[in-house]
Amino acid sequence: MYLSAIITIFTSPTPYGYNDQRLSSPNTIPLESRVITLKAETQERGIAISNEALVFTAERVPENRHLNKVLQRLEAISKAEGKPIDTELARRAVAIPCRPCQGPSLKHPFGTDRLGRDLLTRVIYGLRTTVIITVAAIISGSLFLGIGLGLISGYVGRWADSIIMRVGEIFLAFPGLLLVILIAATVKPRVKNWVQGWAPGLESWSGIDIVQLGIVDYVVIFGALSAFSWVGMARLVRGQVLAIKQSQFVDAAKAMGASNRRILLTHIFPNIISPLIVVVSMGMGSIAGSEIILSWLGIGIQPPTPSLGVMIFENGNVGVLRTNPHLILFPVLTIAILIYAFNLLGDALNDVVNPKTR
Repeated sequence: MYLSAIITIFTSPTPYGYNDQRLSSPNTIPLESRVITLKAETQERGIAISNEALVFTAERVPENRHLNKVLQRLEAISKAEGKPIDTELARRAVAIPCRPCQGPSLKHPFGTDRLGRDLLTRVIYGLRTTVIITVAAIISGSLFLGIGLGLISGYVGRWADSIIMRVGEIFLAFPGLLLVILIAATVKPRVKNWVQGWAPGLESWSGIDIVQLGIVDYVVIFGALSAFSWVGMARLVRGQVLAIKQSQFVDAAKAMGASNRRILLTHIFPNIISPLIVVVSMGMGSIAGSEIILSWLGIGIQPPTPSLGVMIFENGNVGVLRTNPHLILFPVLTIAILIYAFNLLGDALNDVVNPKTR
């Protein structure tokens, strides 16, 4: 049950936090009459809406009591999205928002935010954002670049070692977080404009709403983080390779005619994997914190995609802490627990793979 819930969270589109409920009790006016009325009103207001969305909306608008409110939402959503109203956008227009800034209750364990969105739902999807970016940055930066360049630098040596290490020292000479901020602030608008030009065809081919799901923000942020997370891993791998390649079993493999690729992947890499696992797991906390800081500064994940850093930024003042403390306390506690869990994971893996602690 819990596994299916986790899979649903990580594969479903980001919610806007409204409850998908009907506005009132079943309608008494015939559906055909409501569709005709709604179509006339949308045409008068200049709202482009599909026939499926018209029927969907008419089914959920009880008589005419909430028609003006729904039409206002449809008009606002149409202007914001810049495209005709489809069924998914109509679902947002007819949904009932919860009461804004409601405190924790059985219905909303974390309460609701200023727009009446369920805070627990947004915290869960904010965790999804942080975990996706953290794992992607670790895989692309520490594992792919760091281990690959470290193996080449330590085993090949000479000019390859000099070039890789000098480039790494250049990266270390600058404050990492400031350069990540600079990259995210300058590259993301260009990438977003490029994707928006290609997105209609790419979305129809892949079936994924690239812009709406915030994939552009994901790619830019984890790309900027991975660009600076490889240096420490490469230096660690290089030191381990320099020590192990002098071993007798490596000399024996060379004498038997083993290729450099086989020596690296079969004889050297398995003997250095223990410290790498520990370093990677303990570095996940710092990368998660960096992503949250970028979102808090306003250059990370952008609304409507939920982000823990954005939640803290929007409610980071003393007035909110006095009147509605749940708006900031729950995201902050969630971040603290997440980073603490990553550190515990690193300590546990260290106890398992380090023979000195057994």
